[in-house]
Amino acid sequence: MMTRVAYFLICLGLVLPSMGVLAAEDEDEDLDVIFLNDGTTVRTKVSKDDYVLVIGRRGHSTVKKESYKVKDVLRANRPPEYDIGLDRYKEGRYAVAAKYFTRSLRSKDFKDTPWVIEYCNYRLGEAMYDGGFFDGYKGKTYTYKPPAQYYAAVLKANPKSRFLLDASVKLPICLVEQKKYAEAEKAFVTAEAKIKQYREETAKTAILEYRKQAERAKAMLMLGKARLMEKKKDFAQATQIYMSVQRLARGKFPETYADGVDGELRCLVKQDRFEDAKARAKSLIDQYQKKHDQGLVSMLPGAYTVMGRASLALAGEYDKNNNPLQAQQSYADARWYYLQVLVQFFDREEYLEEANYFVGLCYDKLKADEPMGKDMAIRYWLNVQRNYPDGTFGEQAKNDLARIGYEPPAKKKADPTAAPAKKEPAKEAPGKKGPAKKGSAKKGGEQK
Repeated sequence: MMTRVAYFLICLGLVLPSMGVLAAEDEDEDLDVIFLNDGTTVRTKVSKDDYVLVIGRRGHSTVKKESYKVKDVLRANRPPEYDIGLDRYKEGRYAVAAKYFTRSLRSKDFKDTPWVIEYCNYRLGEAMYDGGFFDGYKGKTYTYKPPAQYYAAVLKANPKSRFLLDASVKLPICLVEQKKYAEAEKAFVTAEAKIKQYREETAKTAILEYRKQAERAKAMLMLGKARLMEKKKDFAQATQIYMSVQRLARGKFPETYADGVDGELRCLVKQDRFEDAKARAKSLIDQYQKKHDQGLVSMLPGAYTVMGRASLALAGEYDKNNNPLQAQQSYADARWYYLQVLVQFFDREEYLEEANYFVGLCYDKLKADEPMGKDMAIRYWLNVQRNYPDGTFGEQAKNDLARIGYEPPAKKKADPTAAPAKKEPAKEAPGKKGPAKKGSAKKGGEQK
């Protein structure tokens, strides 16, 4: 708190405000904020921001934070749209977030600011990546590039970016999803060089956490290579790499380990190794049921999905070999596994479309013995049509509904000779005033 003496001296011009007698909130107006992983923040003026250190100054004090401890940096002088983009991204509205990051990047007051170029390109890459827009996206306001191009722009803007590991690894993964395999293979080599560069420079600090960051990046890069082999239909090679990912990530990187397990299971099914796939998936399910290890939870929807796929494949084999009883049992097994996905993991969106479609298919296959089979098949296929019209199984669900003779209810036409209905004034519910709020925009769409 400013003393009366200090205030008097300032008024006389004998003491300058910069000597520290101003209120703290006035000093903080132009300071950047460093958000740390432990939930604390540091207010300073950032002068250096790379993958080794984030350095700032506040008055006569220097602030140094190792980059692995830094969750984010928010600049005091930033485009107003940037904050809106961050909020929309956190809400999962990725295309909307991309709109605001694009506006920030194109702002005439900030377009040549180095941190804006680096950060906004990274945020755009993340929005396109997490939204699954690997080939880019055409919105109402802008047309967005594929995420690989945004990640490349990050590395060009700052070769020592704090986002170097993430951008370097995700770039080739995005190219794989675009089916640009030759470019992806070159990008994998470049990413390996970037990880080596990161290792060599951070090794000087003698802090093990930097090594852990590099190992996580290496595991993610291996996942990308496995995905490349899978896309090329070399499922045996992909399986081996997915298993290597598990060995590297076990006990250290749970999400990466889960992705490795999921990939292994998927490739076992694609090699027609149904019994191996079921045995591997069942071991995960049994292990969770015995130990209730929360680290296994993220793998369970994939395990149940694979059990469903394997059971469906076996059912198809039994159908070919004219073994109807075994086929019926396998369809019933597949339905049960997919229903577990819908009932237990309804928040895991990436598995729900497939589960809805194949539950419907299993009901259709079993309708000769189950009176409600056809109606239940229709229900689940309509779920696919309503919720995933442009998804992987949208067209198949539409064709199957037509195949079994489903016709959507005809819209009731208004009678032109009927007198218009008399409108009753709406009654206000007790204790409630004013108009009802409008529903929020659909998740992901480029709106407000």
